[in-house]
Amino acid sequence: MEELTRLMKLYELKKEITKFLLEIKMKTSSLGFNYWLSAIEYSVSKTFGNGYEIPRMSEIYSLIAKKHYTSISCAEKAMRYAKEESRYKIIFNIEHNLKNNDFLTLCTDKIIEKCFTNSGVNSRK
Repeated sequence: MEELTRLMKLYELKKEITKFLLEIKMKTSSLGFNYWLSAIEYSVSKTFGNGYEIPRMSEIYSLIAKKHYTSISCAEKAMRYAKEESRYKIIFNIEHNLKNNDFLTLCTDKIIEKCFTNSGVNSRK
């Protein structure tokens, strides 16, 4: 029963992340879409487990490369391309390009905020 509960929570998390990436108009046909999905899922999970410590991008790129059978440089490039082709700057009213680690932090915060809002909790404090 616990395993089913864990799987349901993971499914809901992936659903929220996908919804978020679609809101910022990230192209689903881009390899980077799936890489960001995995990266944000890992970041949110690690953040909850480590007292709000966002993982380093080198750790993320290694994880993505292993999980998706690609190189670290290809993972970084695909993620950067997918991010820059999305409309995150317009939607979040940002005038400059964010680095991948800043974008990951923004995404992690937004997903955690949505998860807490959906569960009836208004803040992480």
